[in-house]
Amino acid sequence: MKRIGIFHILVFMLTAVVATAQTTTRSDSAGDKTPANSNGKPNVLVVPWHPKMFNGSSDVTKLISTNTGQNYNQIQEALRKGMCDQFRRTFAGQYNVTTLLDDTAKMKVDLMYCYNVTTTEYIPVNSPLNPLPATQQKGDVKKGAAKTTTGVKNGQVQVEQQEGEKFMNTVILSPNLLGHLKKIYNCDYVIFLNQMDLQNELGSDPFNTAGSTDFKRSAILHYTIFNAATGKRVAMGKAKGLFANSVNTSKKIIDQAFQPISTAVLNKFKTALNPAKPR
Repeated sequence: MKRIGIFHILVFMLTAVVATAQTTTRSDSAGDKTPANSNGKPNVLVVPWHPKMFNGSSDVTKLISTNTGQNYNQIQEALRKGMCDQFRRTFAGQYNVTTLLDDTAKMKVDLMYCYNVTTTEYIPVNSPLNPLPATQQKGDVKKGAAKTTTGVKNGQVQVEQQEGEKFMNTVILSPNLLGHLKKIYNCDYVIFLNQMDLQNELGSDPFNTAGSTDFKRSAILHYTIFNAATGKRVAMGKAKGLFANSVNTSKKIIDQAFQPISTAVLNKFKTALNPAKPR
């Protein structure tokens, strides 16, 4: 009887250990920080801009600093976090959203990794999403393309291809980055928030020589979106949100300007994934 009793106790203890192991979540296992998308929604990872990529107009940031006591870095960080939070709210209906500011203790290493293996380039908004390698682009300028005269150098007229409006794009230098992010965060798409600009909207009088007090200011986000599995760019460009020139806190800028920005990016993203079919 004693042997039977001991046997039953051992079986009970073994069962308890197995049950405990089976209830461990993915967030407890090595390398996994987010659960699988069990709700059927695609997973999106948002990478915030590097602090040095904040381009705040001095009069705007001085106004905020005067009214809140925040310094330049604190203003930038408040806007950086606010933009990530706004992307979560805007995308939440159709996507599971994780940002690399969600848990700074766990995600700081991956955020630094993203910054270390990417760079930025200023390119035309209408650039091809995934251009051919440079070796295949030689002699590819179309005949009749518009050109702009830029001056005279060494007795020769200098011209350049007319490129139009530009934005700050992210370039991935390491072929392992997207695969790493996909493995760790189970993400289907990665949205890089490349740069944030704050500026006055003064039209043809950019220095406000007329002394106007009735004008808007703008927040402009530059972004690039990649498919984490294929490494292809899905969408890129910049989006603008306006706020009153009397706004003097980071929170009010976020409340007034960031929702239109995130909505514009979402719409561009959705259009890129589901382009309209020609009739």
